[in-house]
Amino acid sequence: MWKLALCAIFCYFFIFINSQNIDDIELGKIVTCGQNSTHAVGGFKLSITNLSDGVCRWFIEPEVNSSVQIKLFLQDLFLHENDSVTIFKGTEECDNDTLSIIPPLRAQNGSVTIITNESSLCIKLSGTDKSYIRKFIGFFVSQTCSFPIPP
Repeated sequence: MWKLALCAIFCYFFIFINSQNIDDIELGKIVTCGQNSTHAVGGFKLSITNLSDGVCRWFIEPEVNSSVQIKLFLQDLFLHENDSVTIFKGTEECDNDTLSIIPPLRAQNGSVTIITNESSLCIKLSGTDKSYIRKFIGFFVSQTCSFPIPP
């Protein structure tokens, strides 16, 4: 059990260290509302801080030959108290608001790490107050993150 916890901590730091600055990720790997990312490593951010459409979605579907596990690091979450961030398995679930991977994150200030067993994800930010200024920046990695730990 402690080995699994240690591996999870290493993966968390791997994501955190590799995503310290959104400027370090190539410009083409950062997606904004409604865009798809097919990269193995990338970022996503809220392009209009007032969430004028009420909903913003990001689709992560890495093009790889083997099964992947997407790891998310939501670095900057500065949201309105009525906002919610929901993570779905795919685009159909995101459109229908079904089968979320975790319960919606609400009124978060800070950061969150999410390790999934999914090969594609949809991140959905919803809010009702269109005048509130938000900050939302996240990163993802779908490359293998394993650290052998000797017995």
